[in-house]
Amino acid sequence: MKKTCILFLIVTMFFVVPFSASGVDKVMTSLVINGPTEIGMPDTIRYYAIAYYSDGTSQDVSRYAEWWSDSSYVAILWGRLAINAPDGHQFTITIYYYDGTTAMNATKTVTAYLR
Repeated sequence: MKKTCILFLIVTMFFVVPFSASGVDKVMTSLVINGPTEIGMPDTIRYYAIAYYSDGTSQDVSRYAEWWSDSSYVAILWGRLAINAPDGHQFTITIYYYDGTTAMNATKTVTAYLR
């Protein structure tokens, strides 16, 4: 019995399996961009990349996601977006995030208007 317990402790010290507190693997189920769909210009706006997981939790992954836009009028870094575009300019924000197990993309279409 003692040998079995010692062997179990040694094995678990070197081979830790990632489980959530409930004992079930935590898997990313969705990725979303939170922020406005219309913005006044010129301005700097904050967007957030939120990862949702199978255990019901969520996490702000804005600093770890890759951000880009399809517009040359937009600069975006870690969710902080700066824009100076023509009135009515529509563009798409795209993010990519890999949590070590699952990779996902999310998009958000935004319209810019003059104040």
